[in-house]
Amino acid sequence: MKKISLLIFNALLCIFVFCGFLPANLKKTEENSLGKISVLMYHNVVSNWEYVSTFAIAKDQLEEDFKFLRENGYTSLMPSQLVAYTETNTPLPEKCVMISFDDGYLNDEELVLPLLEKYDLNCTLCVVGSYANMGKSNPDIGKVFAYMEPDDMKKAVDSGRVGLAAHSD
Repeated sequence: MKKISLLIFNALLCIFVFCGFLPANLKKTEENSLGKISVLMYHNVVSNWEYVSTFAIAKDQLEEDFKFLRENGYTSLMPSQLVAYTETNTPLPEKCVMISFDDGYLNDEELVLPLLEKYDLNCTLCVVGSYANMGKSNPDIGKVFAYMEPDDMKKAVDSGRVGLAAHSD
């Protein structure tokens, strides 16, 4: 049953990611089969604007997004809340958002976690399992593009602000 719940969650998360909204459009959240929910999906978060790209947002910009959510009364969902909704119809908060980070970059733990704590938010890390074997100190990828190792994932989950989900290779 637990595997089915995780499978349902991952399928729903993928659907939400593809139907998600950008922060500026959160007020336009439309009713869907799960009620009102918006999804914000990020990849890498960087502290140096030099590395900002299509797949990397600056920490300062992420903080602005999180500040917007907090100031506008949004509640960020944990994966377990979405599973509870799908299995037992547990109500979702009126203004809810699912925040996800793809791939499992080390910066998710180092840069994102303090912001989650500051703004009292939660997120889902969609980790590519095979990337955890690349190591933080791999000189071929550098620290900006390093991936979390299992101990980093554990630290993030132990914070109570992060849920994990599987991401395809």
